Amino acid sequence: MIPEDLMARYLAASGRERKALLKEVLALDPGVDEARVMAPTLRDPSPRVAARVTALLARHRLRDLFEKQLVNLKPGKIQLLRGHFNKIVGVKSAAKVEPEGDGEATGSGEATESAEGSTE
Repeated sequence: MIPEDLMARYLAASGRERKALLKEVLALDPGVDEARVMAPTLRDPSPRVAARVTALLARHRLRDLFEKQLVNLKPGKIQLLRGHFNKIVGVKSAAKVEPEGDGEATGSGEATESAEGSTE
């Protein structure tokens, strides 16, 4: 559990001070409730703070809360943060389905090769 005074200082801080306090907060392994409180700091201009808060939300699988924080951010930042979130959560399984489709085409080629091997 994160001490209230540390969380309050983190939420009120900005710049380098926020980055330093974030390290302290993350070292204490924040739970779901702390992640919910920290979610708005995902909008911090620092890419490091945004990435670490994104990772925290992903670890606790708080996708709805994560998506709410992305409103009105620049499209490039949204794309980067979503990619980071999805990588941590493991949503890449949808991308893995596509190569299997390619594998089917290769599979027919493999069948041809095995048929060639059986004729020899």
